[in-house]
Parts: sequence; structure tokens; C-alpha cells
Amino acid sequence: MRSPWPGQSVTVIDSTGATVVSAQSNASFTIPVQSGRTYLVERTSSPTTSLPFAAVTGAPASAARHLHSATLGIDRTPGAAVISLPRTRIASSSTAGSQPVIATSSSDSTAQQFDVLDAGNGNIALRAHANGMLITAENAGTASLIAIEPRSVSGRPSAPPQRDGSVSFRALVNNMLVTAENAGAAPLIANRTAIGPWEEFDLINH
Repeated sequence: MRSPWPGQSVTVIDSTGATVVSAQSNASFTIPVQSGRTYLVERTSSPTTSLPFAAVTGAPASAARHLHSATLGIDRTPGAAVISLPRTRIASSSTAGSQPVIATSSSDSTAQQFDVLDAGNGNIALRAHANGMLITAENAGTASLIAIEPRSVSGRPSAPPQRDGSVSFRALVNNMLVTAENAGAAPLIANRTAIGPWEEFDLINH
């Protein structure tokens, strides 16, 4: 191969740390490769053994890591409660998330709190604090919204902002708007084509 540092001494080591090409400064050289091994070409004056390193553990990351302006991972978006309009009742994932989401609560506690997650492509997903599950437009949007999905699905809602600061949710699975059916007396469901008071929500950040 052609030397990446012309005129400088380079060494080649394999994945076991053994030297396979001793220090030399030729413009090109041959590496005696073997199947199943990887090789590193390094400057003899700056071997990788002199570089700092950190051990990688098998523990899953629980939060994003930051180093100055660089970020590894995705920061968790602050939790939010979803409140229906007119601004009187808060959406609730009651009975530990086993019941459909309905906007009948006047309080804001665990059952009324949801994480707003980045689902990519400008979309979001809502994760219920009640059980840690994602809100889904069940049965391709023909059934009420309920927190039963353990992973991202096509029923993720998107939230285009309105001029008055409220948001409306459109389920990707059927392209319908989420409504607080019967003025909030019935569970939320994605079956509307136009935005009215029942399809408008506020997000209360925590």
C-alpha cells in the first residue's frame, strides 16, 4: 500500500497487537494480510499504545454524554402533560396505562404525564409515565389511543403547531387528527380530518 505519511517511518500491527511490518519509511510497502484479522498503519513515532483510552463496559447508557459542544446519544426531552382545549381537562393514561387516553382529569400527576420523544423526520412519539409505554393509534387508528407499545410504531403522532400556541396530533398510521371525542368525555381517537376545539391541545412542560 502507499504510505499515508510519505517520508515518515510507519509500522503496521494487527488486531492482536503483533507487528507485521517493522518500522520503515518506504513510499509504498506490502502488508502480509491474513483472513479474519484487521491491521493498523501507525506512525512509528506515535504508536497507539501511547494514546489515552477508556474501557468500554457492557452497561447500557442511561443518558446522553457531553464533551464541550459534542454530544453522544440523544438527550431526553423534558416530560410534558397533554391538556385538551378549551383549557379545562388534562389527558390521562389511567389504570397504569391499561385504559385508553382520555381528557377528563383536573390534576397533573404521573398518569397525566408523558415524555415527548423525537421519532425522526419531524415526528414525535408520546411515552406515558404511567407504564413507560408509547401511545399508539390502535387498530390503524380506528380504536382509541392507548399506552401499550414498547417500541416506536407507525402510529406515532406528529404535532404541527397552531397560531394560538396549541398543538394538534396527526397519527401517521392513518393521517387522521387526534380528537378529544365528545368534548373530552370519550377517549382520544385519531379520526378527524380538520382541526377544531376538540383537536387542539396544550403541552405543559415539566
